[in-house]
Amino acid sequence: MSLLNLKPTSIVMILGNRRTGKSHLGKWLIKNYPRYVVFDSLLEHDDLGFVVHDHLSLYRTVKDRIVYQGEDFHNVARYILTRSNIAFMVDEIELRATKHKIDPSLDRIIRHGGHANISLIGITRSTNEVHNNCLRFANYLCLFKMHFENDLKFLRNWVGEEAIAQLPYLKEHYWICYDLETHTWAIYSPIPLRHRRL
Repeated sequence: MSLLNLKPTSIVMILGNRRTGKSHLGKWLIKNYPRYVVFDSLLEHDDLGFVVHDHLSLYRTVKDRIVYQGEDFHNVARYILTRSNIAFMVDEIELRATKHKIDPSLDRIIRHGGHANISLIGITRSTNEVHNNCLRFANYLCLFKMHFENDLKFLRNWVGEEAIAQLPYLKEHYWICYDLETHTWAIYSPIPLRHRRL
């Protein structure tokens, strides 16, 4: 059985403390899509595809797997909205979707991207600072170890108490997959270093 039932319209949010394995899981998940763009302002994901540094290059390249390394998030998100059958991964998504303000193109991807088979994978360590829409419209939450009370309190709006109680005690790189449609969850062992397909 698949770990996650990823669909062309899935929204997956990956949350947890620093150095718990969030980005590693994101890499593992995004590789299950044949076509994607990774927004990589921290210059950490150049192993995932063809690297470009300006948003206009997105329109010119014929590559299916692209890593954008720059700061022009809005125009990259606008590019995603001109495409279909594509996945978009955003590390540190809380910088683009703060508690009180979300990039309008990102909001459109979250709310309406499913009509064009656009998937989104968002990664954040600032759980209680990310915009509510990132979680409200998500299909799955992938939760790594966290112990700050503000983060746990925020997650109680979305996640059952039994799963919340496990988060401070998760082993290193273990994680919980919480299905927001069925409200079922399970704890998973660390992702292997070699990125296998689901």
